[in-house]
Amino acid sequence: VATRLKTFASPADMAASGLLDAAVVASRTEHHAADTLEFARCGLPIFVEKPIANTVAEAAALVEVLGDRASRVQVAFQRQYDEPSRVARRWLEEGRLGSLLQTHHVLQDKNPTPVGYQSCGITADMAIHLVYEAMSVRRFELPSQVQALRFLARPYDDRAGEGANIVHVFCQWPDTSIAHLWGSRINATGYDNGFTLIGTDGRIDVGEFAGDFGSIAVRRFEGVGRDEMPRGRLVESLEFPMTRPSAGHPDFYPRFALAFEAELRAFVEAVETGRPVTPGLDVGWKTLLVANVAEESSRQHGRHFELQIDGRPIVTAADAARWAAANGVA
Repeated sequence: VATRLKTFASPADMAASGLLDAAVVASRTEHHAADTLEFARCGLPIFVEKPIANTVAEAAALVEVLGDRASRVQVAFQRQYDEPSRVARRWLEEGRLGSLLQTHHVLQDKNPTPVGYQSCGITADMAIHLVYEAMSVRRFELPSQVQALRFLARPYDDRAGEGANIVHVFCQWPDTSIAHLWGSRINATGYDNGFTLIGTDGRIDVGEFAGDFGSIAVRRFEGVGRDEMPRGRLVESLEFPMTRPSAGHPDFYPRFALAFEAELRAFVEAVETGRPVTPGLDVGWKTLLVANVAEESSRQHGRHFELQIDGRPIVTAADAARWAAANGVA
């Protein structure tokens, strides 16, 4: 099929060809914003890989230029369409946990980045998925405080020059709930992703390491250990199968194959019907801001950042860019 496809010298030439119904931007991170803009200027729906830009300023500029057309840009956060994650979010929204107190999010890759891979940092590139996860259970409200630490455990081939292969990020929201994000590139036994939601009335656990591609468990525990049930009780449990990989599939394929399929299907349906896409650029710039703040914090040995501008919360992408420039965050 590839031999029959028409090729172009640049995104601008492709966008102007009049041959496209939509575009997928999966170029290097440093080109995401510029490539997205070329296609969006021609009125095309866009599916863009995360993060949407290298810097907060680039993201804000993209949002400003696109204006109303931003509703046609979908950001590739497959966790939006992951069924185990959806179950956990639904239970939370139904009030089955009470008030949210803490969340814990783990992402461990099996291998270092590929040769030639361009990364804006382990937190900004990898742990942005965890930022999305933590914010998705808080209706994408920005945290009020961010702090992070990074480490380089050896032996390790730091091909992308990230300077770290383990990162721990802590975020706190105005309601005082806290998220702990743990990203690692050195889980040699295989890809791992899971999270825990802890509330006033119980907890939800999603996923645990399954090296043999076993099922993904979603479990809800009820009770807080102050009655006749000292450790709470398991009240709901569901299991979802992983997808068996074939040769050449990336490490994360078994865990998220169905989610990747679902998000692409959702994008195609939005293109066909003209509906707005989700998650959109609003989620894109917010997750980029938090990830880049965490990246800068980790590079400054855990510097504490407060996400406020002029004594108020950051509301717009323009706010975010102004705050980032004033605080030395890319």
